[in-house]
Formats: sequence, C-alpha cells, structure tokens
Amino acid sequence: MSVEQAYYFSVALINLVFALAGTRVREHESNSNSILFFMISFFAYFVSWFVYVFEVGKVLQIIGALTASTFVWGMVMFGAKRCSVNLPCQLPAGLFILQCIIQIYTLQQADLTNYFHVSAVFLPIAFFAIGYMFLKLKVERNPSDITVGYAYLSMATIIIARSILLETSPELFALSSLYSQVIWPAFCTTIGVFALLSYTEEAQNRVAKESNTDLLTGLNNRRMFDVELTHCLNGLARSNNYGALIYFDLDGFKPINDQYGHNIGDQVLIELGMRLKNSARKNEILARLGGDEFALLLTDIGSVQSEARKQAKKLAVRMQELVNTPIFYGEYTIQVTSSVGIHMITPGSHSEMLVLTEADSAMYQSKAIKKGSITFSDDLAQSEYAIAKIGVRDIDHEHEEIDDLIHSLLNSNTITPDNIKNLEQCIKRHLNSEEKLSRELGLNMTAAHLRDHNKILRSLASIDEKNHVYLTKEFVSLIGKIMSQHTFEHDKMLCKVPQKH
Repeated sequence: MSVEQAYYFSVALINLVFALAGTRVREHESNSNSILFFMISFFAYFVSWFVYVFEVGKVLQIIGALTASTFVWGMVMFGAKRCSVNLPCQLPAGLFILQCIIQIYTLQQADLTNYFHVSAVFLPIAFFAIGYMFLKLKVERNPSDITVGYAYLSMATIIIARSILLETSPELFALSSLYSQVIWPAFCTTIGVFALLSYTEEAQNRVAKESNTDLLTGLNNRRMFDVELTHCLNGLARSNNYGALIYFDLDGFKPINDQYGHNIGDQVLIELGMRLKNSARKNEILARLGGDEFALLLTDIGSVQSEARKQAKKLAVRMQELVNTPIFYGEYTIQVTSSVGIHMITPGSHSEMLVLTEADSAMYQSKAIKKGSITFSDDLAQSEYAIAKIGVRDIDHEHEEIDDLIHSLLNSNTITPDNIKNLEQCIKRHLNSEEKLSRELGLNMTAAHLRDHNKILRSLASIDEKNHVYLTKEFVSLIGKIMSQHTFEHDKMLCKVPQKH
C-alpha cells in the first residue's frame, strides 16, 4: 500500500468511526431520526474515501462522487432534523440529484476543472445552509452546535476561495491542494466530534434544567429558588438595596381536585404557571414551592424602604389578579383566589431560612384573617409569635417554657453560643416529649405532624451549622417563628382519638 493509499484509508476509517459512534446516541424524541441521517452521511463519506484505496477508474470515480454528494446533502437533512427546521425533503433531494447528474457528466468528459467548479457551487449552498441552521435556527444552541455551524461556514468559504484560485492563479491553487489534504480530514473530524458532543451537552442541559425546574408548570422548583434566594441576599448586601419575597397560596384548590379530578387540577396549575411566567420581569424570580404554593422573589426594588414596600404590594396585587382570572378548560370554568404574605428583605439580611419563615408566616396569617388578603410580615403583632396553647396541660407547659426562654433571649443584651444550644436542647426535649405524650394520651398525631418535627430538627441543625457566627436576636426570632407556625399548623389539631367499642 502506497503512502497515498494509506492516507485515503486512514481518512475513510475516521468517517467509519463517526458513523458507528452514532449508534450509541439515544436522541430526544423531538429530534427523531437526526442521528440516522448523521450515520448514513458519514458512512457514505467513508465509502467515498475508501474507493480511492484501489486503482481508480471511471466507475470508482462516479461511486466516490455519488457517495460524497450523499454525505453533503445527508448532512443538510441531519442539520434540518437536529435544528427542528421544517425543510421539505424534495429540496435537498432535487439538488442532490442535479449535482450527481452534472458531476457524472463532467467525469465522463474527463473535465476535472468543471467538476471542481460544480462542487464549488453545490457544496457552499449546502454548507452555508447547515451553518445558518445551527447558528440561527436551532432554539437551544450549545457550544458544540456553534462550533459545528462555524466549521461549515469556514469550509464553504475555503471551497469558494479555491474555486476562484483555480481560475485566477493556478500556481496558488496547486499549492493549496497540499493544505486541502489536511483541511478535509480536519473538517470531517471537527463536525463529527462536535455534532456528537452536541447530543451530550443537550442531555446534560436537560438534566440540569429538570433538576431545577418544576416539571408541571415550568417554573423554578424549590431547589433552584433556594439558590436564587441566596444570590439575592448576597446581591442586596452589596448594592444596599431592598428586595421582597412574596408567598401566595391558592385558596380553594383542594375542592377542584376533589370535584374535577387531579388532571383538571394539574391543568389549572399549568395555566397559572404560564400566566405568572409570561408576566414576570427581569428582576422577578418565580417558583412553585410545592402543591399549590408559589413564590415570587424581587431581587432589587430600590434603596428607599417605603417605595420598595409599595412596589411589592403593587406586584402582589398584580399576581392576585392573574390568579383570580377565571380559567376555561373544556366545558369547565374554574376560578381560584390566593392568600399572600410579603416579607421585605433588608440589605443586611443573611438568613434564607428567616426570610422564608417570615413570608410563610405572613401568608398563613392572610389565610387566617381573610382568604384572598395580603399581609406584610412586619405588620404581624408580636403576640402572633408566641407559641399558642393547645389545651393539653403537659404540652402547654413545655410551650410556655420554650416561649419564656425565647422572649428572655430577645430581651437580653447579648446572646452566647450556650444560650442557643440550651434553646435547641429545650426544643428537642419538647418534641420527643410531645410524641411520647401523644402515644400515652391517645392523641391523633399524624405522619405529617411527625415529619414537621423532623423538619424543625433539620432547621435547628442548619441554623447551628451555617450561622453559628451570627448569634443574634434574628435567629432566636426565627426559632420562635418556626415553633409558632408548627403549633398553628399541627399542635392545635391534636385531640383524643375516639375509642372504638
């Protein structure tokens, strides 16, 4: 085998490897069959190079030309499928047939100059089209798509330049032929590697998006919202501006599920998610926190607190209007309302948990006062933070003990790590005691109640782990709000289970 034959054989194998590598791709259904065109194209290109390993006559020249054209126009179809472009297959098929007819004619006439010029017409048309699809028409472009697009545009430009050189400067054209033997394999390798990498990047992006997105509504999920909240607090600290967290909970959503079924309930959430997303502005971050609870984070609403408060209230009203607008689904007309809680985030806020708890408490206060109302967390009376009595003597006594300890710390001048540790231990003892008393007295402590106990313990651990250097009244207040909310939602529901006779 000569050096030239070894060169053609090596390039042929490169293209065969890409064709076989395509079999390992499992594409998303929206790009159905794009990888099939990729594999067919590269296999055809493998054949077009492989025939030159042998003594080339007219027949092998024609086979090489036909398979090379198959690669070109097959990649056009690959680009259309990959970029979700509705390209009529008759167009590339017609250009493919026309190119083949003209090339076969020039080969039979042994007119290699015109053969080259024909390629310099059809190949740039195809390559510019592919480059345009990847760079402009593909909706979710990734870096590999951009590389593929520019590789095609660059190659189209080189082909046109060499065609011009053939007529204007044959000496330079002959010199460029040496470089062409490097450029074509490099081009095939580039588009092969990065076209396959594009599938990998797309899959990675989809996984990342699904892990951070509520799959039903398309809004941010709780995980992503927590990340955005952390970024917001850091940004407000740098800018010295105010932000706001708006919690809103749908009123009357459960009866919709009960009356119409969960499928209709899901459609209601999807419609509301779409309305909220379409109305969101640059500094507004939306999320579905779970069930029928949503949150809107305003990341920067100015440096004047009174104006920031007005803006937050105005936006909350706008959100309520979107939620309150009737939803028409088939024969059903469905309407829900929302109760809203707003917490103004100051530039000095550094506790995500405190911000969330304040907004959540304000929202529950709205539901308790009047469903469909709006409550600011700083409008809540201090007495609302006290841990309520539930009518069970031993549990109420422990609530008073925790309440007294919290208020003594809030009224003291300094708070030490030992003070925080003592409060944590007191709450842990109470939760264990409450579970034990519920069993002994036959109280109806539910699984949700127990899960909230675990949530409180995790919250205490999180506060201790993340914020041990910030031993301020802010965190004591946070613990009080967590316990107050737990009592309001769960402890007040404790009662004796009727004995069966």
